[in-house]
Amino acid sequence: MSRPILFLLAAAAAFAAPPAVLVTPGQMLVATEKSTDPDFARSVVLVIRSDEHGVVGLWLNRPSDVPIGKVFPRIRSQRVLRDRVFLGGPVAIGAYALVRRAELGAGLTRLLDGVLTTGDSAVIVRLAETGLSPDGFRVYAGYVGWSSAQLSAEIHAGLWKTVPGSARAVFSTRPDLLWAVLSR
Repeated sequence: MSRPILFLLAAAAAFAAPPAVLVTPGQMLVATEKSTDPDFARSVVLVIRSDEHGVVGLWLNRPSDVPIGKVFPRIRSQRVLRDRVFLGGPVAIGAYALVRRAELGAGLTRLLDGVLTTGDSAVIVRLAETGLSPDGFRVYAGYVGWSSAQLSAEIHAGLWKTVPGSARAVFSTRPDLLWAVLSR
Protein backbone atom coordinates (compact mmCIF):
# COMPACT_ATOMS: atom_id res chain seq x y z
CA MET A 1 0.00 0.00 0.00
CA SER A 2 1.13 3.50 -0.67
CA ARG A 3 2.10 5.87 2.13
CA PRO A 4 -0.88 8.25 1.65
CA ILE A 5 -3.37 5.38 1.90
CA LEU A 6 -1.68 4.02 5.03
CA PHE A 7 -1.76 7.52 6.53
CA LEU A 8 -5.50 7.83 5.80
CA LEU A 9 -6.22 4.42 7.31
CA ALA A 10 -4.24 5.30 10.43
CA ALA A 11 -6.03 8.64 10.74
CA ALA A 12 -9.44 6.98 10.35
CA ALA A 13 -8.57 4.44 13.04
CA ALA A 14 -7.60 7.25 15.42
CA PHE A 15 -11.07 8.78 15.08
CA ALA A 16 -12.97 5.49 15.23
CA ALA A 17 -15.60 4.98 17.88
CA PRO A 18 -14.32 3.74 21.23
CA PRO A 19 -14.63 0.01 21.79
CA ALA A 20 -18.11 -1.08 22.83
CA VAL A 21 -18.73 -1.43 26.53
CA LEU A 22 -20.75 -4.51 27.27
CA VAL A 23 -23.26 -4.17 30.06
CA THR A 24 -25.18 -7.20 31.22
CA PRO A 25 -28.57 -7.68 32.84
CA GLY A 26 -28.23 -7.28 36.58
CA GLN A 27 -25.59 -4.56 36.41
CA MET A 28 -26.38 -1.07 37.61
CA LEU A 29 -25.55 2.19 35.90
CA VAL A 30 -24.89 5.08 38.25
CA ALA A 31 -24.96 8.58 36.76
CA THR A 32 -21.79 10.53 37.44
CA GLU A 33 -21.55 14.22 38.25
CA LYS A 34 -20.87 14.77 34.52
CA SER A 35 -24.42 13.70 33.70
CA THR A 36 -26.44 16.90 33.52
CA ASP A 37 -29.38 15.65 31.46
CA PRO A 38 -32.38 16.28 33.75
CA ASP A 39 -33.81 12.84 32.91
CA PHE A 40 -30.66 11.02 34.00
CA ALA A 41 -28.77 13.20 36.47
CA ARG A 42 -28.46 11.50 39.88
CA SER A 43 -30.13 8.35 38.61
CA VAL A 44 -29.44 4.69 39.26
CA VAL A 45 -30.51 2.27 36.54
CA LEU A 46 -30.79 -1.51 36.78
CA VAL A 47 -30.08 -3.12 33.40
CA ILE A 48 -32.83 -5.65 32.66
CA ARG A 49 -31.91 -6.41 29.04
CA SER A 50 -28.78 -6.00 26.93
CA ASP A 51 -28.45 -7.49 23.47
CA GLU A 52 -27.93 -6.61 19.80
CA HIS A 53 -31.15 -4.57 19.89
CA GLY A 54 -29.95 -2.30 22.68
CA VAL A 55 -30.02 -1.86 26.42
CA VAL A 56 -33.13 -1.53 28.58
CA GLY A 57 -33.15 -0.59 32.24
CA LEU A 58 -35.24 0.73 35.10
CA TRP A 59 -34.63 3.74 37.31
CA LEU A 60 -34.31 2.37 40.83
CA ASN A 61 -34.47 5.64 42.72
CA ARG A 62 -37.61 7.35 41.44
CA PRO A 63 -40.70 6.35 43.42
CA SER A 64 -43.87 8.11 42.35
CA ASP A 65 -46.94 9.10 44.34
CA VAL A 66 -49.14 6.82 42.22
CA PRO A 67 -50.47 3.74 44.01
CA ILE A 68 -50.16 0.39 42.24
CA GLY A 69 -53.97 0.02 42.31
CA LYS A 70 -54.27 3.04 40.00
CA VAL A 71 -52.08 1.35 37.36
CA PHE A 72 -53.43 -2.17 37.87
CA PRO A 73 -57.09 -1.88 38.91
CA ARG A 74 -57.46 -5.69 38.71
CA ILE A 75 -55.30 -6.09 41.81
CA ARG A 76 -57.45 -6.78 44.87
CA SER A 77 -54.76 -7.29 47.52
CA GLN A 78 -55.24 -4.45 50.01
CA ARG A 79 -51.64 -4.99 51.12
CA VAL A 80 -50.25 -4.07 47.66
CA LEU A 81 -52.84 -1.55 46.42
CA ARG A 82 -51.36 1.26 48.50
CA ASP A 83 -47.72 0.63 47.51
CA ARG A 84 -46.28 3.18 45.12
CA VAL A 85 -45.34 2.60 41.50
CA PHE A 86 -41.78 3.58 40.64
CA LEU A 87 -40.96 5.56 37.52
CA GLY A 88 -38.96 3.15 35.37
CA GLY A 89 -37.83 5.73 32.86
CA PRO A 90 -38.86 8.35 30.33
CA VAL A 91 -40.09 5.81 27.77
CA ALA A 92 -43.68 5.62 28.97
CA ILE A 93 -44.53 2.23 27.51
CA GLY A 94 -45.28 -0.83 29.58
CA ALA A 95 -44.85 -1.88 33.16
CA TYR A 96 -42.25 -4.09 34.76
CA ALA A 97 -41.91 -5.69 38.16
CA LEU A 98 -38.87 -6.66 40.16
CA VAL A 99 -39.32 -9.47 42.66
CA ARG A 100 -37.03 -10.53 45.48
CA ARG A 101 -37.09 -14.31 45.20
CA ALA A 102 -34.69 -17.12 44.56
CA GLU A 103 -36.93 -19.47 42.59
CA LEU A 104 -38.09 -18.84 39.06
CA GLY A 105 -41.78 -18.94 38.35
CA ALA A 106 -43.73 -18.81 35.12
CA GLY A 107 -43.13 -15.54 33.30
CA LEU A 108 -40.14 -14.48 35.43
CA THR A 109 -36.53 -13.94 34.34
CA ARG A 110 -33.53 -14.02 36.70
CA LEU A 111 -31.49 -10.79 36.68
CA LEU A 112 -29.14 -11.53 39.56
CA ASP A 113 -29.11 -13.52 42.78
CA GLY A 114 -32.40 -12.88 44.52
CA VAL A 115 -33.87 -10.57 41.85
CA LEU A 116 -36.31 -11.65 39.17
CA THR A 117 -38.19 -9.52 36.64
CA THR A 118 -41.23 -9.60 34.41
CA GLY A 119 -42.90 -7.30 31.93
CA ASP A 120 -46.03 -9.46 31.68
CA SER A 121 -49.00 -7.63 33.24
CA ALA A 122 -50.81 -10.89 34.08
CA VAL A 123 -47.73 -12.08 36.02
CA ILE A 124 -47.48 -8.70 37.78
CA VAL A 125 -51.12 -8.98 38.89
CA ARG A 126 -50.62 -12.61 39.98
CA LEU A 127 -47.56 -11.64 42.05
CA ALA A 128 -49.34 -8.64 43.58
CA GLU A 129 -52.22 -10.86 44.64
CA THR A 130 -49.82 -12.82 46.85
CA GLY A 131 -49.49 -9.68 49.00
CA LEU A 132 -45.74 -9.16 48.60
CA SER A 133 -44.31 -6.15 50.44
CA PRO A 134 -42.25 -3.30 48.89
CA ASP A 135 -39.05 -4.83 50.23
CA GLY A 136 -39.63 -7.75 47.86
CA PHE A 137 -41.89 -6.47 45.07
CA ARG A 138 -41.73 -3.25 43.06
CA VAL A 139 -43.70 -2.17 40.01
CA TYR A 140 -42.19 0.25 37.47
CA ALA A 141 -43.99 2.30 34.84
CA GLY A 142 -41.89 2.91 31.72
CA TYR A 143 -38.22 2.23 31.14
CA VAL A 144 -34.94 3.72 29.93
CA GLY A 145 -33.32 2.54 26.74
CA TRP A 146 -30.27 3.08 24.57
CA SER A 147 -28.71 1.59 21.50
CA SER A 148 -25.61 -0.35 22.54
CA ALA A 149 -23.40 2.19 20.74
CA GLN A 150 -25.11 5.15 22.43
CA LEU A 151 -24.71 3.74 25.94
CA SER A 152 -21.14 2.72 25.21
CA ALA A 153 -20.34 6.29 24.11
CA GLU A 154 -21.98 7.69 27.27
CA ILE A 155 -19.94 5.34 29.48
CA HIS A 156 -16.71 6.31 27.64
CA ALA A 157 -17.63 9.98 28.08
CA GLY A 158 -17.79 9.40 31.82
CA LEU A 159 -21.55 9.94 32.19
CA TRP A 160 -22.09 6.52 33.82
CA LYS A 161 -20.18 4.13 35.99
CA THR A 162 -21.15 0.48 36.09
CA VAL A 163 -21.45 -1.43 39.34
CA PRO A 164 -22.61 -4.96 40.10
CA GLY A 165 -26.27 -5.17 41.00
CA SER A 166 -27.48 -6.50 44.32
CA ALA A 167 -30.87 -7.34 45.77
CA ARG A 168 -30.06 -5.03 48.67
CA ALA A 169 -29.60 -2.03 46.34
CA VAL A 170 -32.57 -2.95 44.12
CA PHE A 171 -34.93 -3.14 47.11
CA SER A 172 -33.34 -0.37 49.14
CA THR A 173 -35.67 0.96 51.81
CA ARG A 174 -34.30 4.43 51.02
CA PRO A 175 -34.28 4.70 47.22
CA ASP A 176 -33.91 8.48 47.62
CA LEU A 177 -30.39 7.88 49.03
CA LEU A 178 -29.34 5.18 46.57
CA TRP A 179 -27.53 7.51 44.15
CA ALA A 180 -25.56 9.20 46.95
CA VAL A 181 -24.43 5.83 48.32
CA LEU A 182 -23.49 4.30 44.94
CA SER A 183 -21.87 7.37 43.40
CA ARG A 184 -19.07 7.49 45.99
